[in-house]
Amino acid sequence: MKRFKKRLVSLFAFWMVLGSISVSAAVFTPDIESQAALLVDLNTGRVLADKNGEERLPIASLSKMLVAYFIEEAVSKGDLSWDQQIELNPKLLEYSQDLEVSNVPLHKDEKYTVKDIMNAMMLPSSNSATVILADLVAGDVAKYNTMANKKLASWGIKDANWSSSTGLPVGALGPFEPTGFVEDDANSLSARETAVVAGHLLHDYPEILDLTSQTSAKFPKGSEDAETLENTNKLLSDTDYTVKGLKTGSLPDSGKSLVSTTTIKGVPVLSVVLNAPVDVDEEEVFTSSKELWEQAYDSLDAKTIQKGTRLADVPDKNAETGSVSVSVGTEKAYLLGKKETEPVLKDANLTSEVPYKAGQNVGHASWNFSDNDSLLTEFDQIDLQSDEDVSKANWFVRTWRGIVH
Repeated sequence: MKRFKKRLVSLFAFWMVLGSISVSAAVFTPDIESQAALLVDLNTGRVLADKNGEERLPIASLSKMLVAYFIEEAVSKGDLSWDQQIELNPKLLEYSQDLEVSNVPLHKDEKYTVKDIMNAMMLPSSNSATVILADLVAGDVAKYNTMANKKLASWGIKDANWSSSTGLPVGALGPFEPTGFVEDDANSLSARETAVVAGHLLHDYPEILDLTSQTSAKFPKGSEDAETLENTNKLLSDTDYTVKGLKTGSLPDSGKSLVSTTTIKGVPVLSVVLNAPVDVDEEEVFTSSKELWEQAYDSLDAKTIQKGTRLADVPDKNAETGSVSVSVGTEKAYLLGKKETEPVLKDANLTSEVPYKAGQNVGHASWNFSDNDSLLTEFDQIDLQSDEDVSKANWFVRTWRGIVH
């Protein structure tokens, strides 16, 4: 496998180009051709590599990850089912025939399920399929954009000003063009913000990888006239890495982008590569993603926090002893820079109530690395277990502690 050395000159040039852009700490800066890149440890939520990670750039079809989130959410709530048949209106049928943009043609006499349309959106990146799903959860274009902006804001992504479910420029949306935008407007996020969207999708609905890891799928499934949908993520068949998704994106004026998951030295990671150039090599986004991973292999070591590692006792006024002896409840691997100090665990929090049994999971703690660059906080926790049986204090003791504390 090729190895890449960071050059002082290129690092200096990189920081000079960034100028006033505020970039948080990371273990290393990727030396790749894309405009931006990010690598996140999915066992800790920590940023490991960052190149221009805070500049907002067009993300094209990576926007469809948010539609996928809404569909997964609706299915989990029982508002939709995967085998539910879709009703297609004439406008959507016609739009699906537009091959000037990425589309899978739909036919009025065929029957399609929610899962069929989801496959069409996530594998070959069909824009008509995306509009169908967005309308399914929101009702129309304007309502979807409002819904998207609200969700993004709840994740800390402010002022996204979403213009479409597909990520296409407004001028390419045909009959689904929203009001209040100019034709060149398109969804933009930074690499860090893109990772936040992907992180929520992976954390809340990890089964999405069962869908995005498909290299192909029959469409519609079970039909005598089914065609084969091919996944645009060519790294799924890579022999050096096990890749399970997540989404590709492409715009003629911006290049290609890719959000993907793989493992580095046995540790799961999420990578974001935004706007890799296509003028020399159409496949640069895949090359850049692999170069990012290869540089991670050179820059990082895999470490493990062992089950049973002791933490300081956690106060618990309801426990007979007034505190609980806790330790790490689950062995977990993580990635660390070769010259970094080992992390510690902080913010131990009890989420269960006494009495406890020895070995019972009673709460969690958060990782604390020297650079404090935790991005995906939903992954920034590790289980804690009680080291011993703990009885509940009697009523008088609990009442007295409540008064004095």
